[in-house]
Amino acid sequence: MRSISLTLLVFLLGSAISSAQTGSVAPSAAALSSLEKISPDSIPLVEESVVDLRPWLPPPGEQKMNDCTAWAIAYVGKTYLEARDQGWRYPRTPDRIFSPRFVYNQINQGKDEGSVFIDAIRLMHEKGAATLATAPYRPGDFLGAPSPAALEEAKLYPVQDGRLLRSGKDIRRALQRRQIVIFGAHVNPTFFSGKFSPYTTELFRKGSQPASRQACHGDRRLR
Repeated sequence: MRSISLTLLVFLLGSAISSAQTGSVAPSAAALSSLEKISPDSIPLVEESVVDLRPWLPPPGEQKMNDCTAWAIAYVGKTYLEARDQGWRYPRTPDRIFSPRFVYNQINQGKDEGSVFIDAIRLMHEKGAATLATAPYRPGDFLGAPSPAALEEAKLYPVQDGRLLRSGKDIRRALQRRQIVIFGAHVNPTFFSGKFSPYTTELFRKGSQPASRQACHGDRRLR
């Protein structure tokens, strides 16, 4: 089983209640203290100036609920881990992309008001993760229970745990090890207004990135 690395920035996520679809709820101090903190060692003679993990990431999706945590942890993070393990370059089919709905509907407490990333990782550790083939994304459906087929498939795809990274240097070193890093960020009124350009497949190809996962870095951008 693989671990998903999380940065300390995830501590500072704002409220999920807004006109825009966000959804990450800040975990409690007690929950955060339960996570292992790591600082990856440097890699002698392999300090790369650029790292790009996008060949193992799914295409940008369209979030329709306050389920950004599940999109980041399952759709992006888990898909990446399995793509690396299984050799799935450029995962594009439903049976190779993991379902945010499978995770979100089991941790949202029956409300479309966001979720805590620690709960998402704990669920995937205990029950695994299902793909879009057995748990397709259905906008507005935040209450539907997973199907027996999804629950059975999920047992094949658990995660080991989540770990916290504490600095930009830690993020850089994790990426050099080809580890996916999930992070959260405060967003400003422009984001909540919805008056911004959509994150498209074309931007994805050019290297623009959303505030949900760290998939690449260059020395001038991340120190």
